[in-house]
Amino acid sequence: MKKMALISAALACALAFGAKAAHAQQISLDNAIRNAAWGLSANIDSGARVAVLAMQADSVRMSDYLIGEMTVALTGLQVVQGFTVMPRSQVNQLVGGLPFSPSDSVDSAMAQSIGSFLQAQFVVTGSFESIAGFFRFRAQVVEVATANVRGIHTADVQNDAIVAYFMGPGAPGQAQAAGATQAAGAPARVRDEGPRVRWFSGGFAFATSGGRNYFGVQLHYERDLSDFFSLGVQTFYNFPFDFGLSATSRLFFGHSPVYIGLGLGFGGMAYWVRERWRDGVVISGDGYRINVGVLMTPSLGLRLGGRARGFFGSPYVSFPIVIGDSVTFRFQPGVAIGGSW
Repeated sequence: MKKMALISAALACALAFGAKAAHAQQISLDNAIRNAAWGLSANIDSGARVAVLAMQADSVRMSDYLIGEMTVALTGLQVVQGFTVMPRSQVNQLVGGLPFSPSDSVDSAMAQSIGSFLQAQFVVTGSFESIAGFFRFRAQVVEVATANVRGIHTADVQNDAIVAYFMGPGAPGQAQAAGATQAAGAPARVRDEGPRVRWFSGGFAFATSGGRNYFGVQLHYERDLSDFFSLGVQTFYNFPFDFGLSATSRLFFGHSPVYIGLGLGFGGMAYWVRERWRDGVVISGDGYRINVGVLMTPSLGLRLGGRARGFFGSPYVSFPIVIGDSVTFRFQPGVAIGGSW
C-alpha cells in the first residue's frame, strides 16, 4: 500500500509539472499562425498552387481571422518557398455556391474534392478549440492529388484579449479568461507583442576609419519569417563616397529586442591615401581612392520598444567591409527610427 501511495504521489507531481510546463509554452495567436505557416510551407512543393480553405472554430469571426491571417502569412513566404497562394477573395468567390462553410470541420476527402474544384495542388485547413483555460490551434496541409496530409502544426494559444475579441462573449473559455484578467488587475491588451510581418527604418550613421570620419544615411526594409529570423534589404550612403546595397538577415533572441545581423551585397568605399614618393619623385598625392566590390556587413543592434506594432528606435553598430582591389572597412555606429505594420 505504501508503495502504491508513493507511485500515486509521483504521478500526481509529474502531471502537475507537465501541466505547468504546457502552460508556460502557450504563445500568442498571431505567433501561432506565423509559426504554423512557416512549418507547413516546408511541406508544400515548389511551383504548387495553395488555397487556405477552412478553419473550424466556435466563432465565425475567429474562423475568418484565422483564414485571413494564414493566407497573409503564407503569401509572405511564397517568394522564398516557390509556391503560389490563392487570394482569399478568389477562394471565397469560387466556393461561394458550394454547400460548405469555412468555419466547419473539413476532412481530407472534402479538402481533396474542394481543392480539385479550385485547381489547387495543396489545401490548408485547421481548427481552434478551447482546452482547460487555453486554446489549441492545429493547422494542416493536404495534398489534393492523394488526399494525404503532408504536414501538421499544433500550438497552444494564450486565452488573452485578442482571442476574447474574436471568439466573442459566451464562447467556450471566455468567462474564465475574463475572470483571470480581472483578478490579476491586468489591462486589456489588444496588440500582439510578437514580431510583425513588415518593418521599415531609416536613420543616420557615423563612420570612422584611418583617422577620418564619415557621415551618412541608411534605409532598411525587412520581413519577419519567424519569431527569431527576418530577411530584408538595406542601403546606405556616407559622405564623401561610401555606398552599399545588400540583402540582410537578422537573428533575434526570442522576444528580446537584441539582434545580430549580416548583410551581403555590392558596395564601394572611399579611403584616404597620403602623398607617396619614390626616388625623390612624387608618384601619388594626398587624396581619396575608391574601392568597389563585394560588401559584407555584420551588425549588432537593439530595437527599443520591443517588437510590437508601431514606431521604434534602433541604436546599432555595424562593420561594413568592401572586398575589391583592396579591403576597406568602417566602424559604423548609428541610430534608426522606423515602424512596423
